[in-house]
Amino acid sequence: YNHAAFIGGAIQSVLNQTYPDFELIVVDNYSTDNTEAIVAAYGDPRIRYVKFQNNGIIAAARNYGIRLAKGEYVAFLDSDDLWAPEKLTLQLDVFCRAGDTAMVYSRFRTITGDSVSKQVLPKIQWCLSGAIFKPLYLRHHIACSGVMARKNILTQVGGFDEAPAMVATEDMDLWLKISLIGKIQCASERSLFVYRIHAANLSHGCFKKYK
Repeated sequence: YNHAAFIGGAIQSVLNQTYPDFELIVVDNYSTDNTEAIVAAYGDPRIRYVKFQNNGIIAAARNYGIRLAKGEYVAFLDSDDLWAPEKLTLQLDVFCRAGDTAMVYSRFRTITGDSVSKQVLPKIQWCLSGAIFKPLYLRHHIACSGVMARKNILTQVGGFDEAPAMVATEDMDLWLKISLIGKIQCASERSLFVYRIHAANLSHGCFKKYK
C-alpha cells in the first residue's frame, strides 16, 4: 500500500531473475499514490496487477495472491524488499534435489536508505534444515521475502492466519504450521535478498507479539 517509492525496485529485482519462467502477481491494497502507473510502465506479460481491499490484514492480501498463483511453487516478496538475481534458481534447485521439501528459505542482508549492510542474517548456526519445528519455535529467523513453498502445502495448512491478533506474526505462524508437516530447507549460505528497514515496517514489535 502506497509503496511507489519502493515497488519499482522490487519488481525489477524479480524481472532480473536468472530463472525466467515465473508469474509476478502484484497485490495492491488500493494505493492512492502512483503505484499502478509504475507497475503498468513495465509492460511485461509476466506481471499480473490486481487490487484487493485487505482492511489492514496483510495476510488476506497474501492469501489472495496464493489463490491466484498458477505455479507449483509460490515465493513471497514484500514491496519494499529486493531479490538477488539467482534467488529463484537456487531455491528451485533445492526442491529438485530434495523432493520431500515443503518450503525453502534464504539468508538476507538489510538495507537502510541506500546503505546495504555487510552482515548476512540469520547467523549461519541458526540456518537449520529438515524437521526444524522446535528450533524455529524457539528462535524465529525466517523472513517472508526469502520464502518459497509448494502451493499445495500452503493450501493444506490454510495459508496465512487472517485473525487481527496475528498481524505482523502471521508469517511466523505459517512457517511453524508448515514445519509440522514437511521439511524446511535453507537455500544457501549466501544472502539471496535484501530486507529494507524503515519507519513504516509492519514487523516492528513482532517479536514481542510472537512471544
